[in-house]
Amino acid sequence: MVPTPTTKTVKLKLKKATPSVEQRKQTRNDAQQAAEALQADVDVALDDLHTIVENLALRHNRSEDFIAEQLHLGGHVIKQKRAPGLNNAYAHCEARSANEWLHDESKVMIRAIIEEAKELGGYEHLKPEQKQALVNALEESRAVDDTGIVRRPLAQLHDTRIVLERVCRELQNLHYRCGIEIILYGVRGNPAHHSAPVLLMTPKAETFIGTVLGLKGSLVLTQFEAFALNGLTGVLRSHEERRNFMKSYISKTIKEQIQLLANDSTLRMEFRHYEKKIVEEKGIVITGWTYHKFVSPSDFKKLTDIKELYDAIRAGTCKATQLSSEDWQARIVSNKLRAAHGEPVYAPEPPASKKRKTSACDAREEEEEEEEEEEVADEVAEVE
Repeated sequence: MVPTPTTKTVKLKLKKATPSVEQRKQTRNDAQQAAEALQADVDVALDDLHTIVENLALRHNRSEDFIAEQLHLGGHVIKQKRAPGLNNAYAHCEARSANEWLHDESKVMIRAIIEEAKELGGYEHLKPEQKQALVNALEESRAVDDTGIVRRPLAQLHDTRIVLERVCRELQNLHYRCGIEIILYGVRGNPAHHSAPVLLMTPKAETFIGTVLGLKGSLVLTQFEAFALNGLTGVLRSHEERRNFMKSYISKTIKEQIQLLANDSTLRMEFRHYEKKIVEEKGIVITGWTYHKFVSPSDFKKLTDIKELYDAIRAGTCKATQLSSEDWQARIVSNKLRAAHGEPVYAPEPPASKKRKTSACDAREEEEEEEEEEEVADEVAEVE
């Protein structure tokens, strides 16, 4: 009997094609780009989450950790990831400017930047220095928050009382141990706080205040609190004192604003040569001026006029603003045209002394000025 042949199925194992060096490199690049895109989206989401948490904390007067826990997020997650970006810096400053920074003299500039951003249609249109100022304000607030400061009035009152009692006790003990003489005044610096004034004076300190300075410690404490809450207007009694203070505040605030916009800490506010040295050279204008003349506050006569401008600057309706490139050039051309038609756009230059001898350098400068005037006249003629 002849055996029947059997067939055997043979499975062929195909080797996987080995990717080339370029293919492996492309695969790694694709994976890296995907990971970076994911991380970027995660960072944006964490920034948005922090903005939400911060706004809820401000709105409901709760700590950010408490809100994060309510959202089932560990507070450390957001703290580790949150970067002081411009979006959350603007949201933070806008929220605080509407409540706890509303009467804070140190935040006048921040409030003005927020108002300008609203007028421009968003914080994206702010100048780089203004954006950085918002970020710096956010970082300062976070640094304060990290020290354990809370916003609830009752918690602040309790915290202040406990700390000051401990400080006074330690200072008194130091006086008894070492004979150190001490003067301590403690007052609230914000109307939202409810802490009572604190006064601590050792016997020699009390004698010094009363005999040498001729003051009563309790009166100094009261005036100090009035100053801390309302600035100099809280302690200035006469019209002359209030007038001088408001004039100084107006000049100082405008100078700080134009220095910030021009990124030049040495720049001065030139009222007499405003159009030439501020508008034309720096592209900065003062908007919302309430007085009928654009002159230095020292030239104001009526207290009501000074008070009106002072209130406008504090509210942010009168402020320094940076012109766009188009508006800047248009303003320069307009000034030249007005000056050519005899309008007093520029302040007259002081007359030169007749005894002064003209040097070669001076003659050269005069020739350059004449050439410049001819160029300006040509530009005016072309516009007309």
